Amino acid sequence: MKTWLEYRPTAEIELKCPDGSTVKISKLPLQKLSEFFEENPQLSVFEGLSSFMSSNK
Repeated sequence: MKTWLEYRPTAEIELKCPDGSTVKISKLPLQKLSEFFEENPQLSVFEGLSSFMSSNK
């Protein structure tokens, strides 16, 4: 993980939601995203990404 973060500090993620829709997210700071999910383990992936994106605008 450390090596990945050194060479690719941001991510481009494409998720397919249960309803069939697709969400594309780019330029996410992976280190901060990882820390966010560690601090909020109760959130689903979709809830977590939505909350993370809202908090980092």
